[in-house]
Amino acid sequence: MTTDVVLVRYDELALKSNRVRARYEQALVKNLKAMLYADGSSYSEISKEMGRVFIHTEDPGALKSAVKVFGVVSASPAYTCEPTLESAAKLCAEVAGSIMKEGQSFAIRARRAGNHDFTSRDIGVVCGDAVFQQMNKNITVDLDNPDIEIFVEIRQKWRMSLRNR
Repeated sequence: MTTDVVLVRYDELALKSNRVRARYEQALVKNLKAMLYADGSSYSEISKEMGRVFIHTEDPGALKSAVKVFGVVSASPAYTCEPTLESAAKLCAEVAGSIMKEGQSFAIRARRAGNHDFTSRDIGVVCGDAVFQQMNKNITVDLDNPDIEIFVEIRQKWRMSLRNR
């Protein structure tokens, strides 16, 4: 199972006014493109949405390139899916199946941006249930100190399930 997006997080830019933020985000995207080119990493598109930058790529080198850019706080490999709770749950189960082992604990960390018919808690419950059904093993939920954290970011257009931060 390969990731199809690198989720890039930045910090201080989010505190700027809309006009200044737009200019700085534009500079950040330009610097990301330059670093990806310099490192020989391929990508199909770089997009921005609500305080995040997305590098659409299946190239594993893009993640290493992104974290070298000034202003980037962190970057994570991510998976995209259709904009439904069922699709997000199925993807979480697939990710869990590829990284979890019997006896491990896990937590679903859900965040959302935009208007939706469900809460972040709903996402955690549905995705957590899907992980339990997929694993069919001796696993537990531990919200305080889990062995595995699966991050789910719900955006206006699509969902993402992240392996680690």
